[in-house]
Amino acid sequence: MALLVSDLHEVLRGELVFTAQASSHIDGGDFVCAIGQTDDVVTSSGKSSLADSDIHVDARMSSALQTACVGMALSDAETNEYLSVSMKGVYIVNTDAAIVAGESVDASDTYPGCVGGGATSVITKVGKALTSSSASGKYIVIALHAI
Repeated sequence: MALLVSDLHEVLRGELVFTAQASSHIDGGDFVCAIGQTDDVVTSSGKSSLADSDIHVDARMSSALQTACVGMALSDAETNEYLSVSMKGVYIVNTDAAIVAGESVDASDTYPGCVGGGATSVITKVGKALTSSSASGKYIVIALHAI
């Protein structure tokens, strides 16, 4: 599970954290993607037309669609349970490769909750490395910005 380093006021106020329903088992720290279960679930422009169950997420690794990463799970969730998803923050995460500080990082295709360096795809890019790692299996600090 990734560790939140920064207690950014935006995150504490919930401006960059949303609640979603898990489409399958998700571990805290996993990068997640949005899964469109049903079209047109938001029926009006009013806030009351949106329910937590309208937004479904899946661990990026297990998603057959491999859609764009929308954030990081902040807790574990089983299928159909609710969880909080962070879209922005500063986190300590595991690596699946050597990474240089300042490099764009992406959600690993190999290990859930890990990042790799040299992100070029909009689908997998999750942020920037703030520290470096010498190899796979090390830890770095990243600035998550999945928005």
